[in-house]
Amino acid sequence: MLKKLLLLTLFFLAFMLNFYTLVHGDEKSEESTKSARITINYQLAYPGILPDHPLYKIKRLRDKITPYFIGDVNKKIDYYLLQTDKGILASQMLIEKNKIDLALDTALKAENNMTIITQVIKANKSKVAKDKFKKLETASLKHQEILNLILTKVKNDKKKPFVDVLYFSKKNLEEIKNTLFPAKKVTY
Repeated sequence: MLKKLLLLTLFFLAFMLNFYTLVHGDEKSEESTKSARITINYQLAYPGILPDHPLYKIKRLRDKITPYFIGDVNKKIDYYLLQTDKGILASQMLIEKNKIDLALDTALKAENNMTIITQVIKANKSKVAKDKFKKLETASLKHQEILNLILTKVKNDKKKPFVDVLYFSKKNLEEIKNTLFPAKKVTY
């Protein structure tokens, strides 16, 4: 009984220490980075298994088939945005594992999902929910923030393709904005 109580107490203390670290982190480094850059308040979806996992191809197949069963335009946009979010976060996680080429491939596929969103919006402009742009804009800015962070972690010879993905992210956001809010033409 005493062993169980001691073990439970140790487990509780380890949990609390881990929780405290997660909540407070390294406050000095957090304060210094806050002044250096503004972070976008948007939570990326956790990607689950990463592309370096043996079962990833099955997940990818499922993700390619699923959109064909989504009829509602806004739900389809949300689905592709979810896939983009997962892909961008997976790219960052792969960078941390020093799998640069796989991270690049994942980032390109993720941004391709934003291109698909752009096409869906162009084809169904009148059916897109009015509040959808704000969510897409915030998500795109978060993606760009993560891509900029990735650029600080890769060597110079590997940066160019990530710069291209960042460019496409900006271009897709601009395209979505121009589709949903076309500039009024002035006639004289």
